[in-house]
Amino acid sequence: MKQKWFWGTFLFLTIFTSTVIAWALIFSPVRFSPKTLQEFQTKINGTEEKNQIWVNEGHLKELLPVIVEKWDKEGWKIHGQKMDLTPAVLGLLDDSIDLEDNLQVRVFKKGDLYRTLGLWEPPGNDETYGWVGELPDRAFNPSLAVEKWDFPMAPPPNALRIYCQGLGNLKVALISLPPPRNFDDQFLAYCSSQGFTGKLWKKNEDESVYFLNQGGKKILAFLNMDEGEGHISLVSFDPKNKY
Repeated sequence: MKQKWFWGTFLFLTIFTSTVIAWALIFSPVRFSPKTLQEFQTKINGTEEKNQIWVNEGHLKELLPVIVEKWDKEGWKIHGQKMDLTPAVLGLLDDSIDLEDNLQVRVFKKGDLYRTLGLWEPPGNDETYGWVGELPDRAFNPSLAVEKWDFPMAPPPNALRIYCQGLGNLKVALISLPPPRNFDDQFLAYCSSQGFTGKLWKKNEDESVYFLNQGGKKILAFLNMDEGEGHISLVSFDPKNKY
């Protein structure tokens, strides 16, 4: 599945920018009656995404089927053959690592809307934290993504898939490319064409990490190959400015 990396990274970065919150709630018995902790909106490829973070008493494995049943009655169907996307989110390739009791990520679809559900049960806890992100299908339209691109570096013209999200002064971009030759050299040429200089920070067999700079603009870039495609992950954070 060639989009596995893209969706996995997309979900990871969305949860990363949305879910570092804790709260306490005493509630019994196990039912889906969440206590909202925070609601906010972000933009993905120029399209607004609604986000909600909540906490609910009960263990994750008991709560998940309750949520699925409730949402199913509301017309939300699990997307991706009921697959838990946690391994893709975390890049886990070892089947012996089982996190389903503590962490689950699912995607649902209703009409032209997508809803992402992330559930986390801290070890030793009797409550589950949830994150829900909802956005329309048009957010993944390539032509719209290019038109609404909101990152300091423009995507290469041969990009297969692109994604850009902003939350305050933090911006994240994901780019998938056809199988590249001399990936690092091509990437540095791409940076240079936009006036950025790149300095290698770390490199191993599967990944390269670069610091990019253009005047006051600073970007952290991760390069890797997966299933024959080249992937670029970009992170830009400016504590002084909100884009």
